[in-house]
Amino acid sequence: MARALELASQADGCLLPNPKVGAVIVYKEKIVGEGFHRGPGLPHAEVEAIRDAERKKFKNFSEAEIFINLEPCCAFEKKRTPGCAPLLVQKKFARVIAAHLDPNPKVSGDGVKELKKGKIKVDVGCLANQAAELNQAFIKNQQLGLPYVTIKMATTFDGRMADDFGSSQWITGTESRASVHLLRHQVDAVGVGKNTVTADQPFLNARLTMAPAKKGSAPSPKKEAKMVVVFGEPHSKSLSNIVKANGPKNLIILKERAPLRDLLRPLYEEHGICHLLVEGGPKLIASFLEEGAVDEIIHFFGTGYLLGFGQNTLQSPPNLALKIPRLKRLEASIKFQPKEVSLLGSDICARGFLHVYRPYSKSRKS
Repeated sequence: MARALELASQADGCLLPNPKVGAVIVYKEKIVGEGFHRGPGLPHAEVEAIRDAERKKFKNFSEAEIFINLEPCCAFEKKRTPGCAPLLVQKKFARVIAAHLDPNPKVSGDGVKELKKGKIKVDVGCLANQAAELNQAFIKNQQLGLPYVTIKMATTFDGRMADDFGSSQWITGTESRASVHLLRHQVDAVGVGKNTVTADQPFLNARLTMAPAKKGSAPSPKKEAKMVVVFGEPHSKSLSNIVKANGPKNLIILKERAPLRDLLRPLYEEHGICHLLVEGGPKLIASFLEEGAVDEIIHFFGTGYLLGFGQNTLQSPPNLALKIPRLKRLEASIKFQPKEVSLLGSDICARGFLHVYRPYSKSRKS
């Protein structure tokens, strides 16, 4: 199963609304086939693994096991590719091991039922938590009908987003900035506040450094347009770079002031946004945190800068990262679960979760 998860994580970019899935076929304790889902409309992981085994002239599926990090799906309406449970029954696998059930309450457990109906032994629960961590956005989408929200912040080591004159270029180094473009590549939309758009006039596309086409030539940058959500209504001239980089059809402006949940649900239901990366300033980030709308925080610390807060420590420092009401007690603090800390050049990147989503432990029907 660990190999299936490793394969699933190899998928490039954003697969949503599909999950990341890997599959490994084992015969007599040896791997004979493996594969992973590469994108919407492309063959599922189970199909890729079976094709890999067949290319190696393997035919003995009735004595083989297949490990998958998600319950095999059944065929149902509006799918571009057929369900894999019937295929596994057709191949007569001896056993199917799935990490967890499908988080979609309408179909959770149906794949297992179809496999058992086809006389296949099924086990569910192997490395379930690790598998769920890989598909947090997908699980939230299926269970709550809302986009998964990641907040990205970049501050000085003492927590300021800019100096007293509003300058923030460049708090972090080139490695951190490259990492942000990779983050954009892995989500399907970027969110930003009107103040940030007005002040910075950003592009907000993903600009990735690709390997050189020929040996000795310079690496070529790849530019990827993203869906961009602007909270508030900035001046139209401030949007020119966003429109130029991503196209007018990829721009959504949310003019109204409403609870974030009321704004986020249509982004998922009407615009198909499954994972939103919020790169707003302190005001927008604070509103997301105050309303409990953040699932994950990625915080870049530029370790080369300490700006300080001045002599009057009771006064709110300018350009503080999180402009939320001061919480005097630890019990009242916003809590998150640290996941990883990494060094990017001279910067530190900390990643943590405010919400962790788990698949259902047993089949549920709505």
